[in-house]
Amino acid sequence: MGNSIIAKLTKEEKKAIIYQCRTGYVFSTMLFLLGLFMVFIYKAYSLADTDNFNINEFILFGFILALFSLLLNYLINRKCMIDIRNGIKKQEIRKIQKKQ
Repeated sequence: MGNSIIAKLTKEEKKAIIYQCRTGYVFSTMLFLLGLFMVFIYKAYSLADTDNFNINEFILFGFILALFSLLLNYLINRKCMIDIRNGIKKQEIRKIQKKQ
């Protein structure tokens, strides 16, 4: 139907794409901190009776949360990062059917 043109991204367009990526960074960071806080509270209340706070379990849960947050960040931002890495955009030229 329409022709397409492939052009390089400008600095402003790259900046706009990077700005769109912040959603993934903010969401994954908030999820990580909330999960870490919940694990800490759970450990604090479940081990309030004893003096035996196992730091290894806390580190393990923190590590798992960090991996999950990184995976989530990758899944949210992968298309933006691919666009920035390739540095090209595809523009489609079409005819306007009706003018409003």
